[in-house]
Amino acid sequence: MNEQQQAIRKRRKVLDLDLDSYVNVKSRLLQFLLLARQGNIKQIKSDDLGKIADDIDFFFFKTRLNLNLDALTYRRVTSEFENFDTDLSKRLVSLIDIQISVQTELKQKISRASEFLGKRKELNDVVVRVLKQSNSFRISKRDFDQLFDDDIDVSVILSSGKVVNNNSNDSDAIEYVFDVKSSKSLSSSCDKLTSLLEDKIKQYNKLRDSVSSKQQAWVNISSKVKEAFKVLDEGTKDLVKSSKA
Repeated sequence: MNEQQQAIRKRRKVLDLDLDSYVNVKSRLLQFLLLARQGNIKQIKSDDLGKIADDIDFFFFKTRLNLNLDALTYRRVTSEFENFDTDLSKRLVSLIDIQISVQTELKQKISRASEFLGKRKELNDVVVRVLKQSNSFRISKRDFDQLFDDDIDVSVILSSGKVVNNNSNDSDAIEYVFDVKSSKSLSSSCDKLTSLLEDKIKQYNKLRDSVSSKQQAWVNISSKVKEAFKVLDEGTKDLVKSSKA
């Protein structure tokens, strides 16, 4: 049994007790009235009348006290409800705002990743064009690593090239020259990379559209929730005003 149920049960006992007391006093008063109508006023003792008057005064006092306690309880419960309603609305709206922020950040990351892939594709296209127009191709190891994915065996491809600038201080600055006619693996890797990049860019674009759609959905939900809490808050204020009146 929770606190509210205990309070209701306790209040019910008080009401039952008040009702029993009221019936008892009324019964005694009726007895006195009956004696008076029968002319037996002498049987009515002043002490009994005084006791009934005291009981009635006590009942009035107790009733006013209970009414005041009920009013205090109502105001406390109303205040707790308003605080809970405000806290709940803030928490819910905050969660929605966080989701919108996360979706926005994710969308930005996807856009940056898509842009990065686009630049890699442009670089790869340059390599493909050079391979088609020239009998040789010159590239540093650093650029080569940036150009190809980790799943491509770079060492195998580089072994088919000729070192023309061996920088002992910086291994990434070593330059290689590839003979296009004898470097079929390089040409094949470039074609494969072009296909992979195009697929990845399409995937990122679809993912970005999906995130944009979900972000808009969260924005719509946020607007509806804020409006619902606004209506609920106005209704609660009207209820409190009417109860005080």
